[in-house]
Amino acid sequence: MSRYLLSLVLFLCPAVASCSETPPEEGAAAPVQEVVVPSSLEDRFSKTAEEISHSPLPYAHAEDGEHHDEDEPRPYDADADAHQDVEDILARARANDKLAIIAMGANWCHDSRGLAARFEDPDFRAQNITPYYELLYIDVGRKDRNIDIAQRFGVEEIVGTPTVFIVTSEGEVLNLDTAPTWRNAASRTDQETADYFREFASQDQ
Repeated sequence: MSRYLLSLVLFLCPAVASCSETPPEEGAAAPVQEVVVPSSLEDRFSKTAEEISHSPLPYAHAEDGEHHDEDEPRPYDADADAHQDVEDILARARANDKLAIIAMGANWCHDSRGLAARFEDPDFRAQNITPYYELLYIDVGRKDRNIDIAQRFGVEEIVGTPTVFIVTSEGEVLNLDTAPTWRNAASRTDQETADYFREFASQDQ
């Protein structure tokens, strides 16, 4: 029964989770994010396994493992030359009179993917990113990978992903106090995300 109940809950309500884990060490398996199921849902969805197994969609849909996460971008490239990419993004920011967004995340992290999905949405990007920012994704999917880049921008240790820096073309970080707070990015609304980045863009005008 628990297997069916979990499938039902995962389909009908968002997971209460965030990428707050420390990135795994090299060679270690990616962390399994904890899903917290509120006790009230256990009562609400207390169907028996027999009832659920004979129910039509959406239960079968959840059972099949289909999920929108499969469609999310995975732009954090472990093989990229991140240090050169930083220099390139700052050069483009200077050339285009823009700020830079440097998103340090991991493809295994649903919040990193969720933020990237929002950034890559054509409408969101056209309204909130492209006019003001050059955008760079950096992989920190293993412990201490590219940590020196985070340290360059004032964060000594990545404690959650994504960590998102807003940087001037000269390398000054504008959001140091809130850069690490994006580890719940997937649970933020489009409007919250847009307001955050538009606010820093307006300060640079």
